[in-house]
Amino acid sequence: MNPLMIWLLGACTPVTNKSDDTAADTASTSTACNMANYSGDTASNTGADSVTGLWPVAQVPAQCPTPEDAALVVNTDGTGVIEFTQSYFVMQTIVPTFPVTFRSASGVTATLLPGTKSADDTKNVDPLIDVGAQTVTIADLDLNGLTYPGDTITNSAITVNGGDLTLTNVFVADVQSGVVATSSNVILENVRFRDAVESAISLTSGTAELSEVEVSQSGGVDGVSVISATSDTDVTVSGGITITDSLATGDQTPLIELSTASSIESLIVSDSESTSGPLANLTVGTAGDYGSLTNSLFFDNTYGDDCAINLTGKGNLSMDHVIVSDLDNPGSSDSLVCLSPDTDGSVVVENSILQRNWSVTGSVLSGLSAEDYDQGAVRYNNFYDNEGEDAGLLDPTNVSEDPNFSNTVNADCKPYNFLLAIDSTLVDAGDPAERDNDGSQTDMGAFGGEGQANLETSINWYCGL
Repeated sequence: MNPLMIWLLGACTPVTNKSDDTAADTASTSTACNMANYSGDTASNTGADSVTGLWPVAQVPAQCPTPEDAALVVNTDGTGVIEFTQSYFVMQTIVPTFPVTFRSASGVTATLLPGTKSADDTKNVDPLIDVGAQTVTIADLDLNGLTYPGDTITNSAITVNGGDLTLTNVFVADVQSGVVATSSNVILENVRFRDAVESAISLTSGTAELSEVEVSQSGGVDGVSVISATSDTDVTVSGGITITDSLATGDQTPLIELSTASSIESLIVSDSESTSGPLANLTVGTAGDYGSLTNSLFFDNTYGDDCAINLTGKGNLSMDHVIVSDLDNPGSSDSLVCLSPDTDGSVVVENSILQRNWSVTGSVLSGLSAEDYDQGAVRYNNFYDNEGEDAGLLDPTNVSEDPNFSNTVNADCKPYNFLLAIDSTLVDAGDPAERDNDGSQTDMGAFGGEGQANLETSINWYCGL
């Protein structure tokens, strides 16, 4: 029988054993520490139904001298689903040995916490889940790496090497690293990372699809980005990415480093800092084709490099419907946004708002030639109250006006602070060849064009609206 999950139980013996797909409530079976041991083989689990363990969270402390004494063991020989229902488990590393799905009951998440501690009171369960080269799906689950106040966080949440990992509706908190993937296929959908001391997502080769991913209160280890993907990782951003209240330190270290063969849409970076590097290093597109950054927001950040945003194209390069607002460099920077199309590629910046950015000694945009400006590469943008040269104003379609933002959706949801008021002069002032979803001429700013609906979907998910 191949072990799916192994917890070190010490001298304790499970009080409940189940060989079929039946829930076990161990809460009433003993006043001592209760454990459940499930094993489902192909005979008893031919339908690959859920194996359900019920352990009410409120009853564990009363049953066990310390949470380390609580444990669950699950063994199975076949592919199946392990379902946790409002549970609290103290565990050793989960090591899947075949394709399996972890999930909680509908609407209820489980919190899996590491329980063993070394003599110096430091967590030593690392990682919480080791996918290895297997196929694993985790849905509707909390992975929390910190059990006791004052403990030192040393563990990663999930590692995968040569495997397939899908996370859906997962919350990861209080870990050293969130997802560390090497030569693997990773799908992250509706995943939130909080208090990842090092990185939230680290991808080395393989493929990744990111859709509605949030990183908050994370980072701070020199030379480590909160989200990073090596250039040989094929990344698709099919939904929004939000980074807030996070930190990158170390020379030239960005908050996010990402390379994608297509485009990046609905990227939000706010209230964060890169002490000695840019906020973002983004490489988009393929040779001979357009790669773009669209419908994105950068606001209330500080950075410590010559550029706040490095946008590189493998072919032609486009920055469309982007807002860059209230960025500052404690020293000074040569430029705000550095654009680098391929040698034979072209560049277009349009329908964007760059306002109230400080400590720029050169041009707000760099990487553009006089010929680019002559050919209208920078058009239908608003450059307002920036410190630095607004060279884009050379094109008569660009303006310098107070955008007149008005949050009419939810005052507690900061990205909506960048909605244009109904009487803003930037409404219907974008590229006349581009239409908004209502059929009107597109607005300047992040909330215009074809990507507006996707951005609003991402913001609503992030803000819980």
